[in-house]
Amino acid sequence: MVKKSDWDSLPFISAMGEAEFQQYAAKASKTFTSVEYSVELSRPEISIDSGTIPPFILLATVTVAYGKEGAWESKTRTEVLPALKKAGVKEYWVTRNMYGGESTSTYTIATGISSLADLEEGSAVQRAMGPEAYQRFRESLIGIVTSVKLEAFRYASELSYTASK
Repeated sequence: MVKKSDWDSLPFISAMGEAEFQQYAAKASKTFTSVEYSVELSRPEISIDSGTIPPFILLATVTVAYGKEGAWESKTRTEVLPALKKAGVKEYWVTRNMYGGESTSTYTIATGISSLADLEEGSAVQRAMGPEAYQRFRESLIGIVTSVKLEAFRYASELSYTASK
């Protein structure tokens, strides 16, 4: 017998109940223009996580050439992480898209920043490596990375839910 998993429904439907969710959805549908779902696989072996939530997040969506995922992950493990750790970066979360979104060769990297002014100095990787090393690193990604999209977000604790530990 097939049993429905907790993963088969959205957490907020389970929390609210079906009837309450339908009421919410009817109201919310007037404010949303689109909704996109994806399944992301956390990659802790190529991430840094101090357990803190920074006030701002720089989100990089990195699309890797098909078949080059191993090369990209290796460069992240051997070149990016050591530089970030040496520079004292506290948050560098990496996930890989497994379903939905653009492709399964897409990674999302969230880096904590203390203010939007930090962006004037470049990304955490740029600052950690320095200009010359970062330029060499970028050149080494030719044929591996096909696109990078950068976005900055503010963490809104009043609109967020964090599970207690």
